[in-house]
Amino acid sequence: MPFLIGVSGWKDSGKTTLCKKLVELLLARGWKVGFIKHTEKEVCPTSRSDSQILSDALGESVLWGKDGVVHVQKDKEVSLGKIVSRLYPGYDIVLLEGGKAMSLPKIWVKSSRPPEDVPGIVACYGEGLYEGAAPSFSFGQEEELAEFIEGILRKNVQRLEIYAESRKIPLKKFVGDFIEGAIRGMLSSLKQKPEDRENINIFIKAKK
Repeated sequence: MPFLIGVSGWKDSGKTTLCKKLVELLLARGWKVGFIKHTEKEVCPTSRSDSQILSDALGESVLWGKDGVVHVQKDKEVSLGKIVSRLYPGYDIVLLEGGKAMSLPKIWVKSSRPPEDVPGIVACYGEGLYEGAAPSFSFGQEEELAEFIEGILRKNVQRLEIYAESRKIPLKKFVGDFIEGAIRGMLSSLKQKPEDRENINIFIKAKK
């Protein structure tokens, strides 16, 4: 699963603007970047069309039109891990805008002092930030902030990960290296074998 980092702050603090800049900078550095915006507002379609009734019965559906594709999942108990594992397999990093209360590393945007009850603050961004345990970056230091995030990302990169649904299976490094070597060895005999630069996704269905 990709490395997750939040960009949190109060309303109109500049979270979206910072996310946009960080996405551009991280993409330019060669990372595969995803983005999720968390909001307390309702986001699912509410029309009572036949297709929407069918979507409600199934719990999730895909809307496909000439302007693109929208995945709708009506699950109020959905977790961040489940969203990321399903929508962003093979990505390096996913930025989450919002999610102040979530337990993940996050950048706190534009505040004189980060709230004590917000977990996981690894850096602050904005003007007039206090000198605290977390490093601070001012406006205009987005490049330095991206470099800071990249440093954390490099420490958390894992070449092989295994998930049962959205539950990560813990692996020791030598076990992961063994599984990766075995899989790559078997795939190397195929006519259309994957390239070294390509991510490999393997899906095994549950036994019925």
